[in-house]
Amino acid sequence: MRGDLRTRFEAKYKIDQKSGCWLWTATHTSNGYGWISNIGRLYGATTRAHRVSWGLYKGPVPDGLCVLHKCDVRLCVNPAHLFLGTKADNAADMVKKGRSSRGERRFNAVLKEADVRSIRAKYAAGGITQQRLAVEFKVSQTTINKIISQKIWSHV
Repeated sequence: MRGDLRTRFEAKYKIDQKSGCWLWTATHTSNGYGWISNIGRLYGATTRAHRVSWGLYKGPVPDGLCVLHKCDVRLCVNPAHLFLGTKADNAADMVKKGRSSRGERRFNAVLKEADVRSIRAKYAAGGITQQRLAVEFKVSQTTINKIISQKIWSHV
């Protein structure tokens, strides 16, 4: 079965000569990751293609680990572009590479970084309550409190 899987797998990507990525051309999800199905008991019924690539070329993925992309191309299945890490490693890699949706980059952000700086400066200067800032910036008093205490928007 392994030889059959490898043959099937290798028929489902094309090599991008510029980047060296092996771009998955078969089924992919709305979040951009390639999938391969009907691959047997080793992986499950349907598995992300980059995990299968790791298994075919580098060996089994240890329990609790993820297969991460060095190249940040979700459709890439080139084992040279992949590495193992925990979910925490994956999250840290996302932040380090600027792919996290925090602050004003979030789809539902109400405030901009300039607003956050202004909120903190006005509150630090005194003479204004958190509730008044909440009304001015059209957010909750809880949000203002979390901004001031740096529980949110801590990157600003």
